[in-house]
Amino acid sequence: MVTTRNSKILKHVRDDDESSDPDDEASSTSGDENPNDPASTHIYGLASYFCTREEFHDVLSQMYDMQDQPSYRRGYPTVMHDMFNKLHIAVMSWTWQWSQEKKVQHLSKDDKQDIIASLQGQCVQDDWDSIRALSPPAVRGNLCGVLLQAMLYQFIFATFIESPFWFMDGRIDSTDVEGDPQFPRRFQHLYDRLRAATGFGAACLKSLVISESNANSPFVGVPHDTELARSNFARRKTLITAFRDELLGRRVFQLLLRPLEDEAVIADRNDALQDLLEEAVKTVLYTEGGIYGNSVITRLPELPVFDYEDDRMTSHYYHFINDRRIRGFAPAQGGRSLIVARPGLAYADMQSFGQFAKRSPYQMFPAEVVGEVIPEKTSTKSKAMSRKTKSTKTKSRNKKAKTDSKPVSKSVVSETPSESQISNAPDADNDSKEKREKQKTPTLEQLTPRLRKTFWRD
Repeated sequence: MVTTRNSKILKHVRDDDESSDPDDEASSTSGDENPNDPASTHIYGLASYFCTREEFHDVLSQMYDMQDQPSYRRGYPTVMHDMFNKLHIAVMSWTWQWSQEKKVQHLSKDDKQDIIASLQGQCVQDDWDSIRALSPPAVRGNLCGVLLQAMLYQFIFATFIESPFWFMDGRIDSTDVEGDPQFPRRFQHLYDRLRAATGFGAACLKSLVISESNANSPFVGVPHDTELARSNFARRKTLITAFRDELLGRRVFQLLLRPLEDEAVIADRNDALQDLLEEAVKTVLYTEGGIYGNSVITRLPELPVFDYEDDRMTSHYYHFINDRRIRGFAPAQGGRSLIVARPGLAYADMQSFGQFAKRSPYQMFPAEVVGEVIPEKTSTKSKAMSRKTKSTKTKSRNKKAKTDSKPVSKSVVSETPSESQISNAPDADNDSKEKREKQKTPTLEQLTPRLRKTFWRD
């Protein structure tokens, strides 16, 4: 897109061309070109980009013409992030509503193994019970929902991102109605070969073809006023319905869905899946057509173990990660990655200024991984404390028993007092009366209220 500054430069260059004298032009081009000479035909000091005034004029003219095309606009990464977040919420909502409940008694051992085998590249190829035992409690309680989410993303990535030319009809001319169903695969092979040769050229070709073929008008849901955009708009609706039926027709996909008997409820579920796929198509077309980069997808082979420092991955929301890594919930550092519920997506070959100035890959979102949880600690401390308590109790019992068994070394006193003892004994009744009176009468200290140390309340 041409900026205001480039438009002013283009206008200035055109004015210079119109007002330039042919004699001066001939004299300026007759000598040798010197980058440091202001009168030279070089625009910049280096010859890596635009070398002459005429080439500079032609490039800006092409950019100005491309600005007039409504479909040739780079997408905004912020909008792409928002669209993918909206799609992720829709996927989580659909799987939460229509996935199989916690009880999976209807699934046989072979059924469980078929589900795991269908998620090759996004799920470890272990048995169902082993994966469930290593997962956090929330995943153990809703393993069908997590696997259904992984299966949905597997279909979206394989159909719309890894095969970006799925909408092409391959017609030879206007009279060709059916077209060539294999044309998208043939064009995909050409794109792969071009990407191996020059990644930047393949990225530009892909984004240009996608944006021009699916151009939209300023009105929402209305294609651009070109024959190519209108035909692909109608074709996309037919293909999305076919993709939905294909997904619902998969046996492993049906095994993870909640069984339904009411036809109206089944129709609601299928319509919701249709809306979900349409949202995915809109998001992918805007991103692939406006990013001008080649997609890089990260799955289980690229993320075999969980690493908190790896920016390409993040923990699944069922791990409930916060500032603390709670044992039994948080994934273990270096532990195995069990399920990639959502693959990671990044874009490479986003070259901006010549072949020597490449942009680093841009990450759209990291992979969402269910990892092996940190095992819970056995309460060795509590066991030691209980043992210590038991030992102290045993010692106290033994000590008490010893003290009770010791002989009492006291002089034997006769039970019947003698006459001298009776005569010398104090008056017990008088002493008891004095004690009672003293106890009844409060002292001055007791009557005086206790003063605070400070005025303020503690």
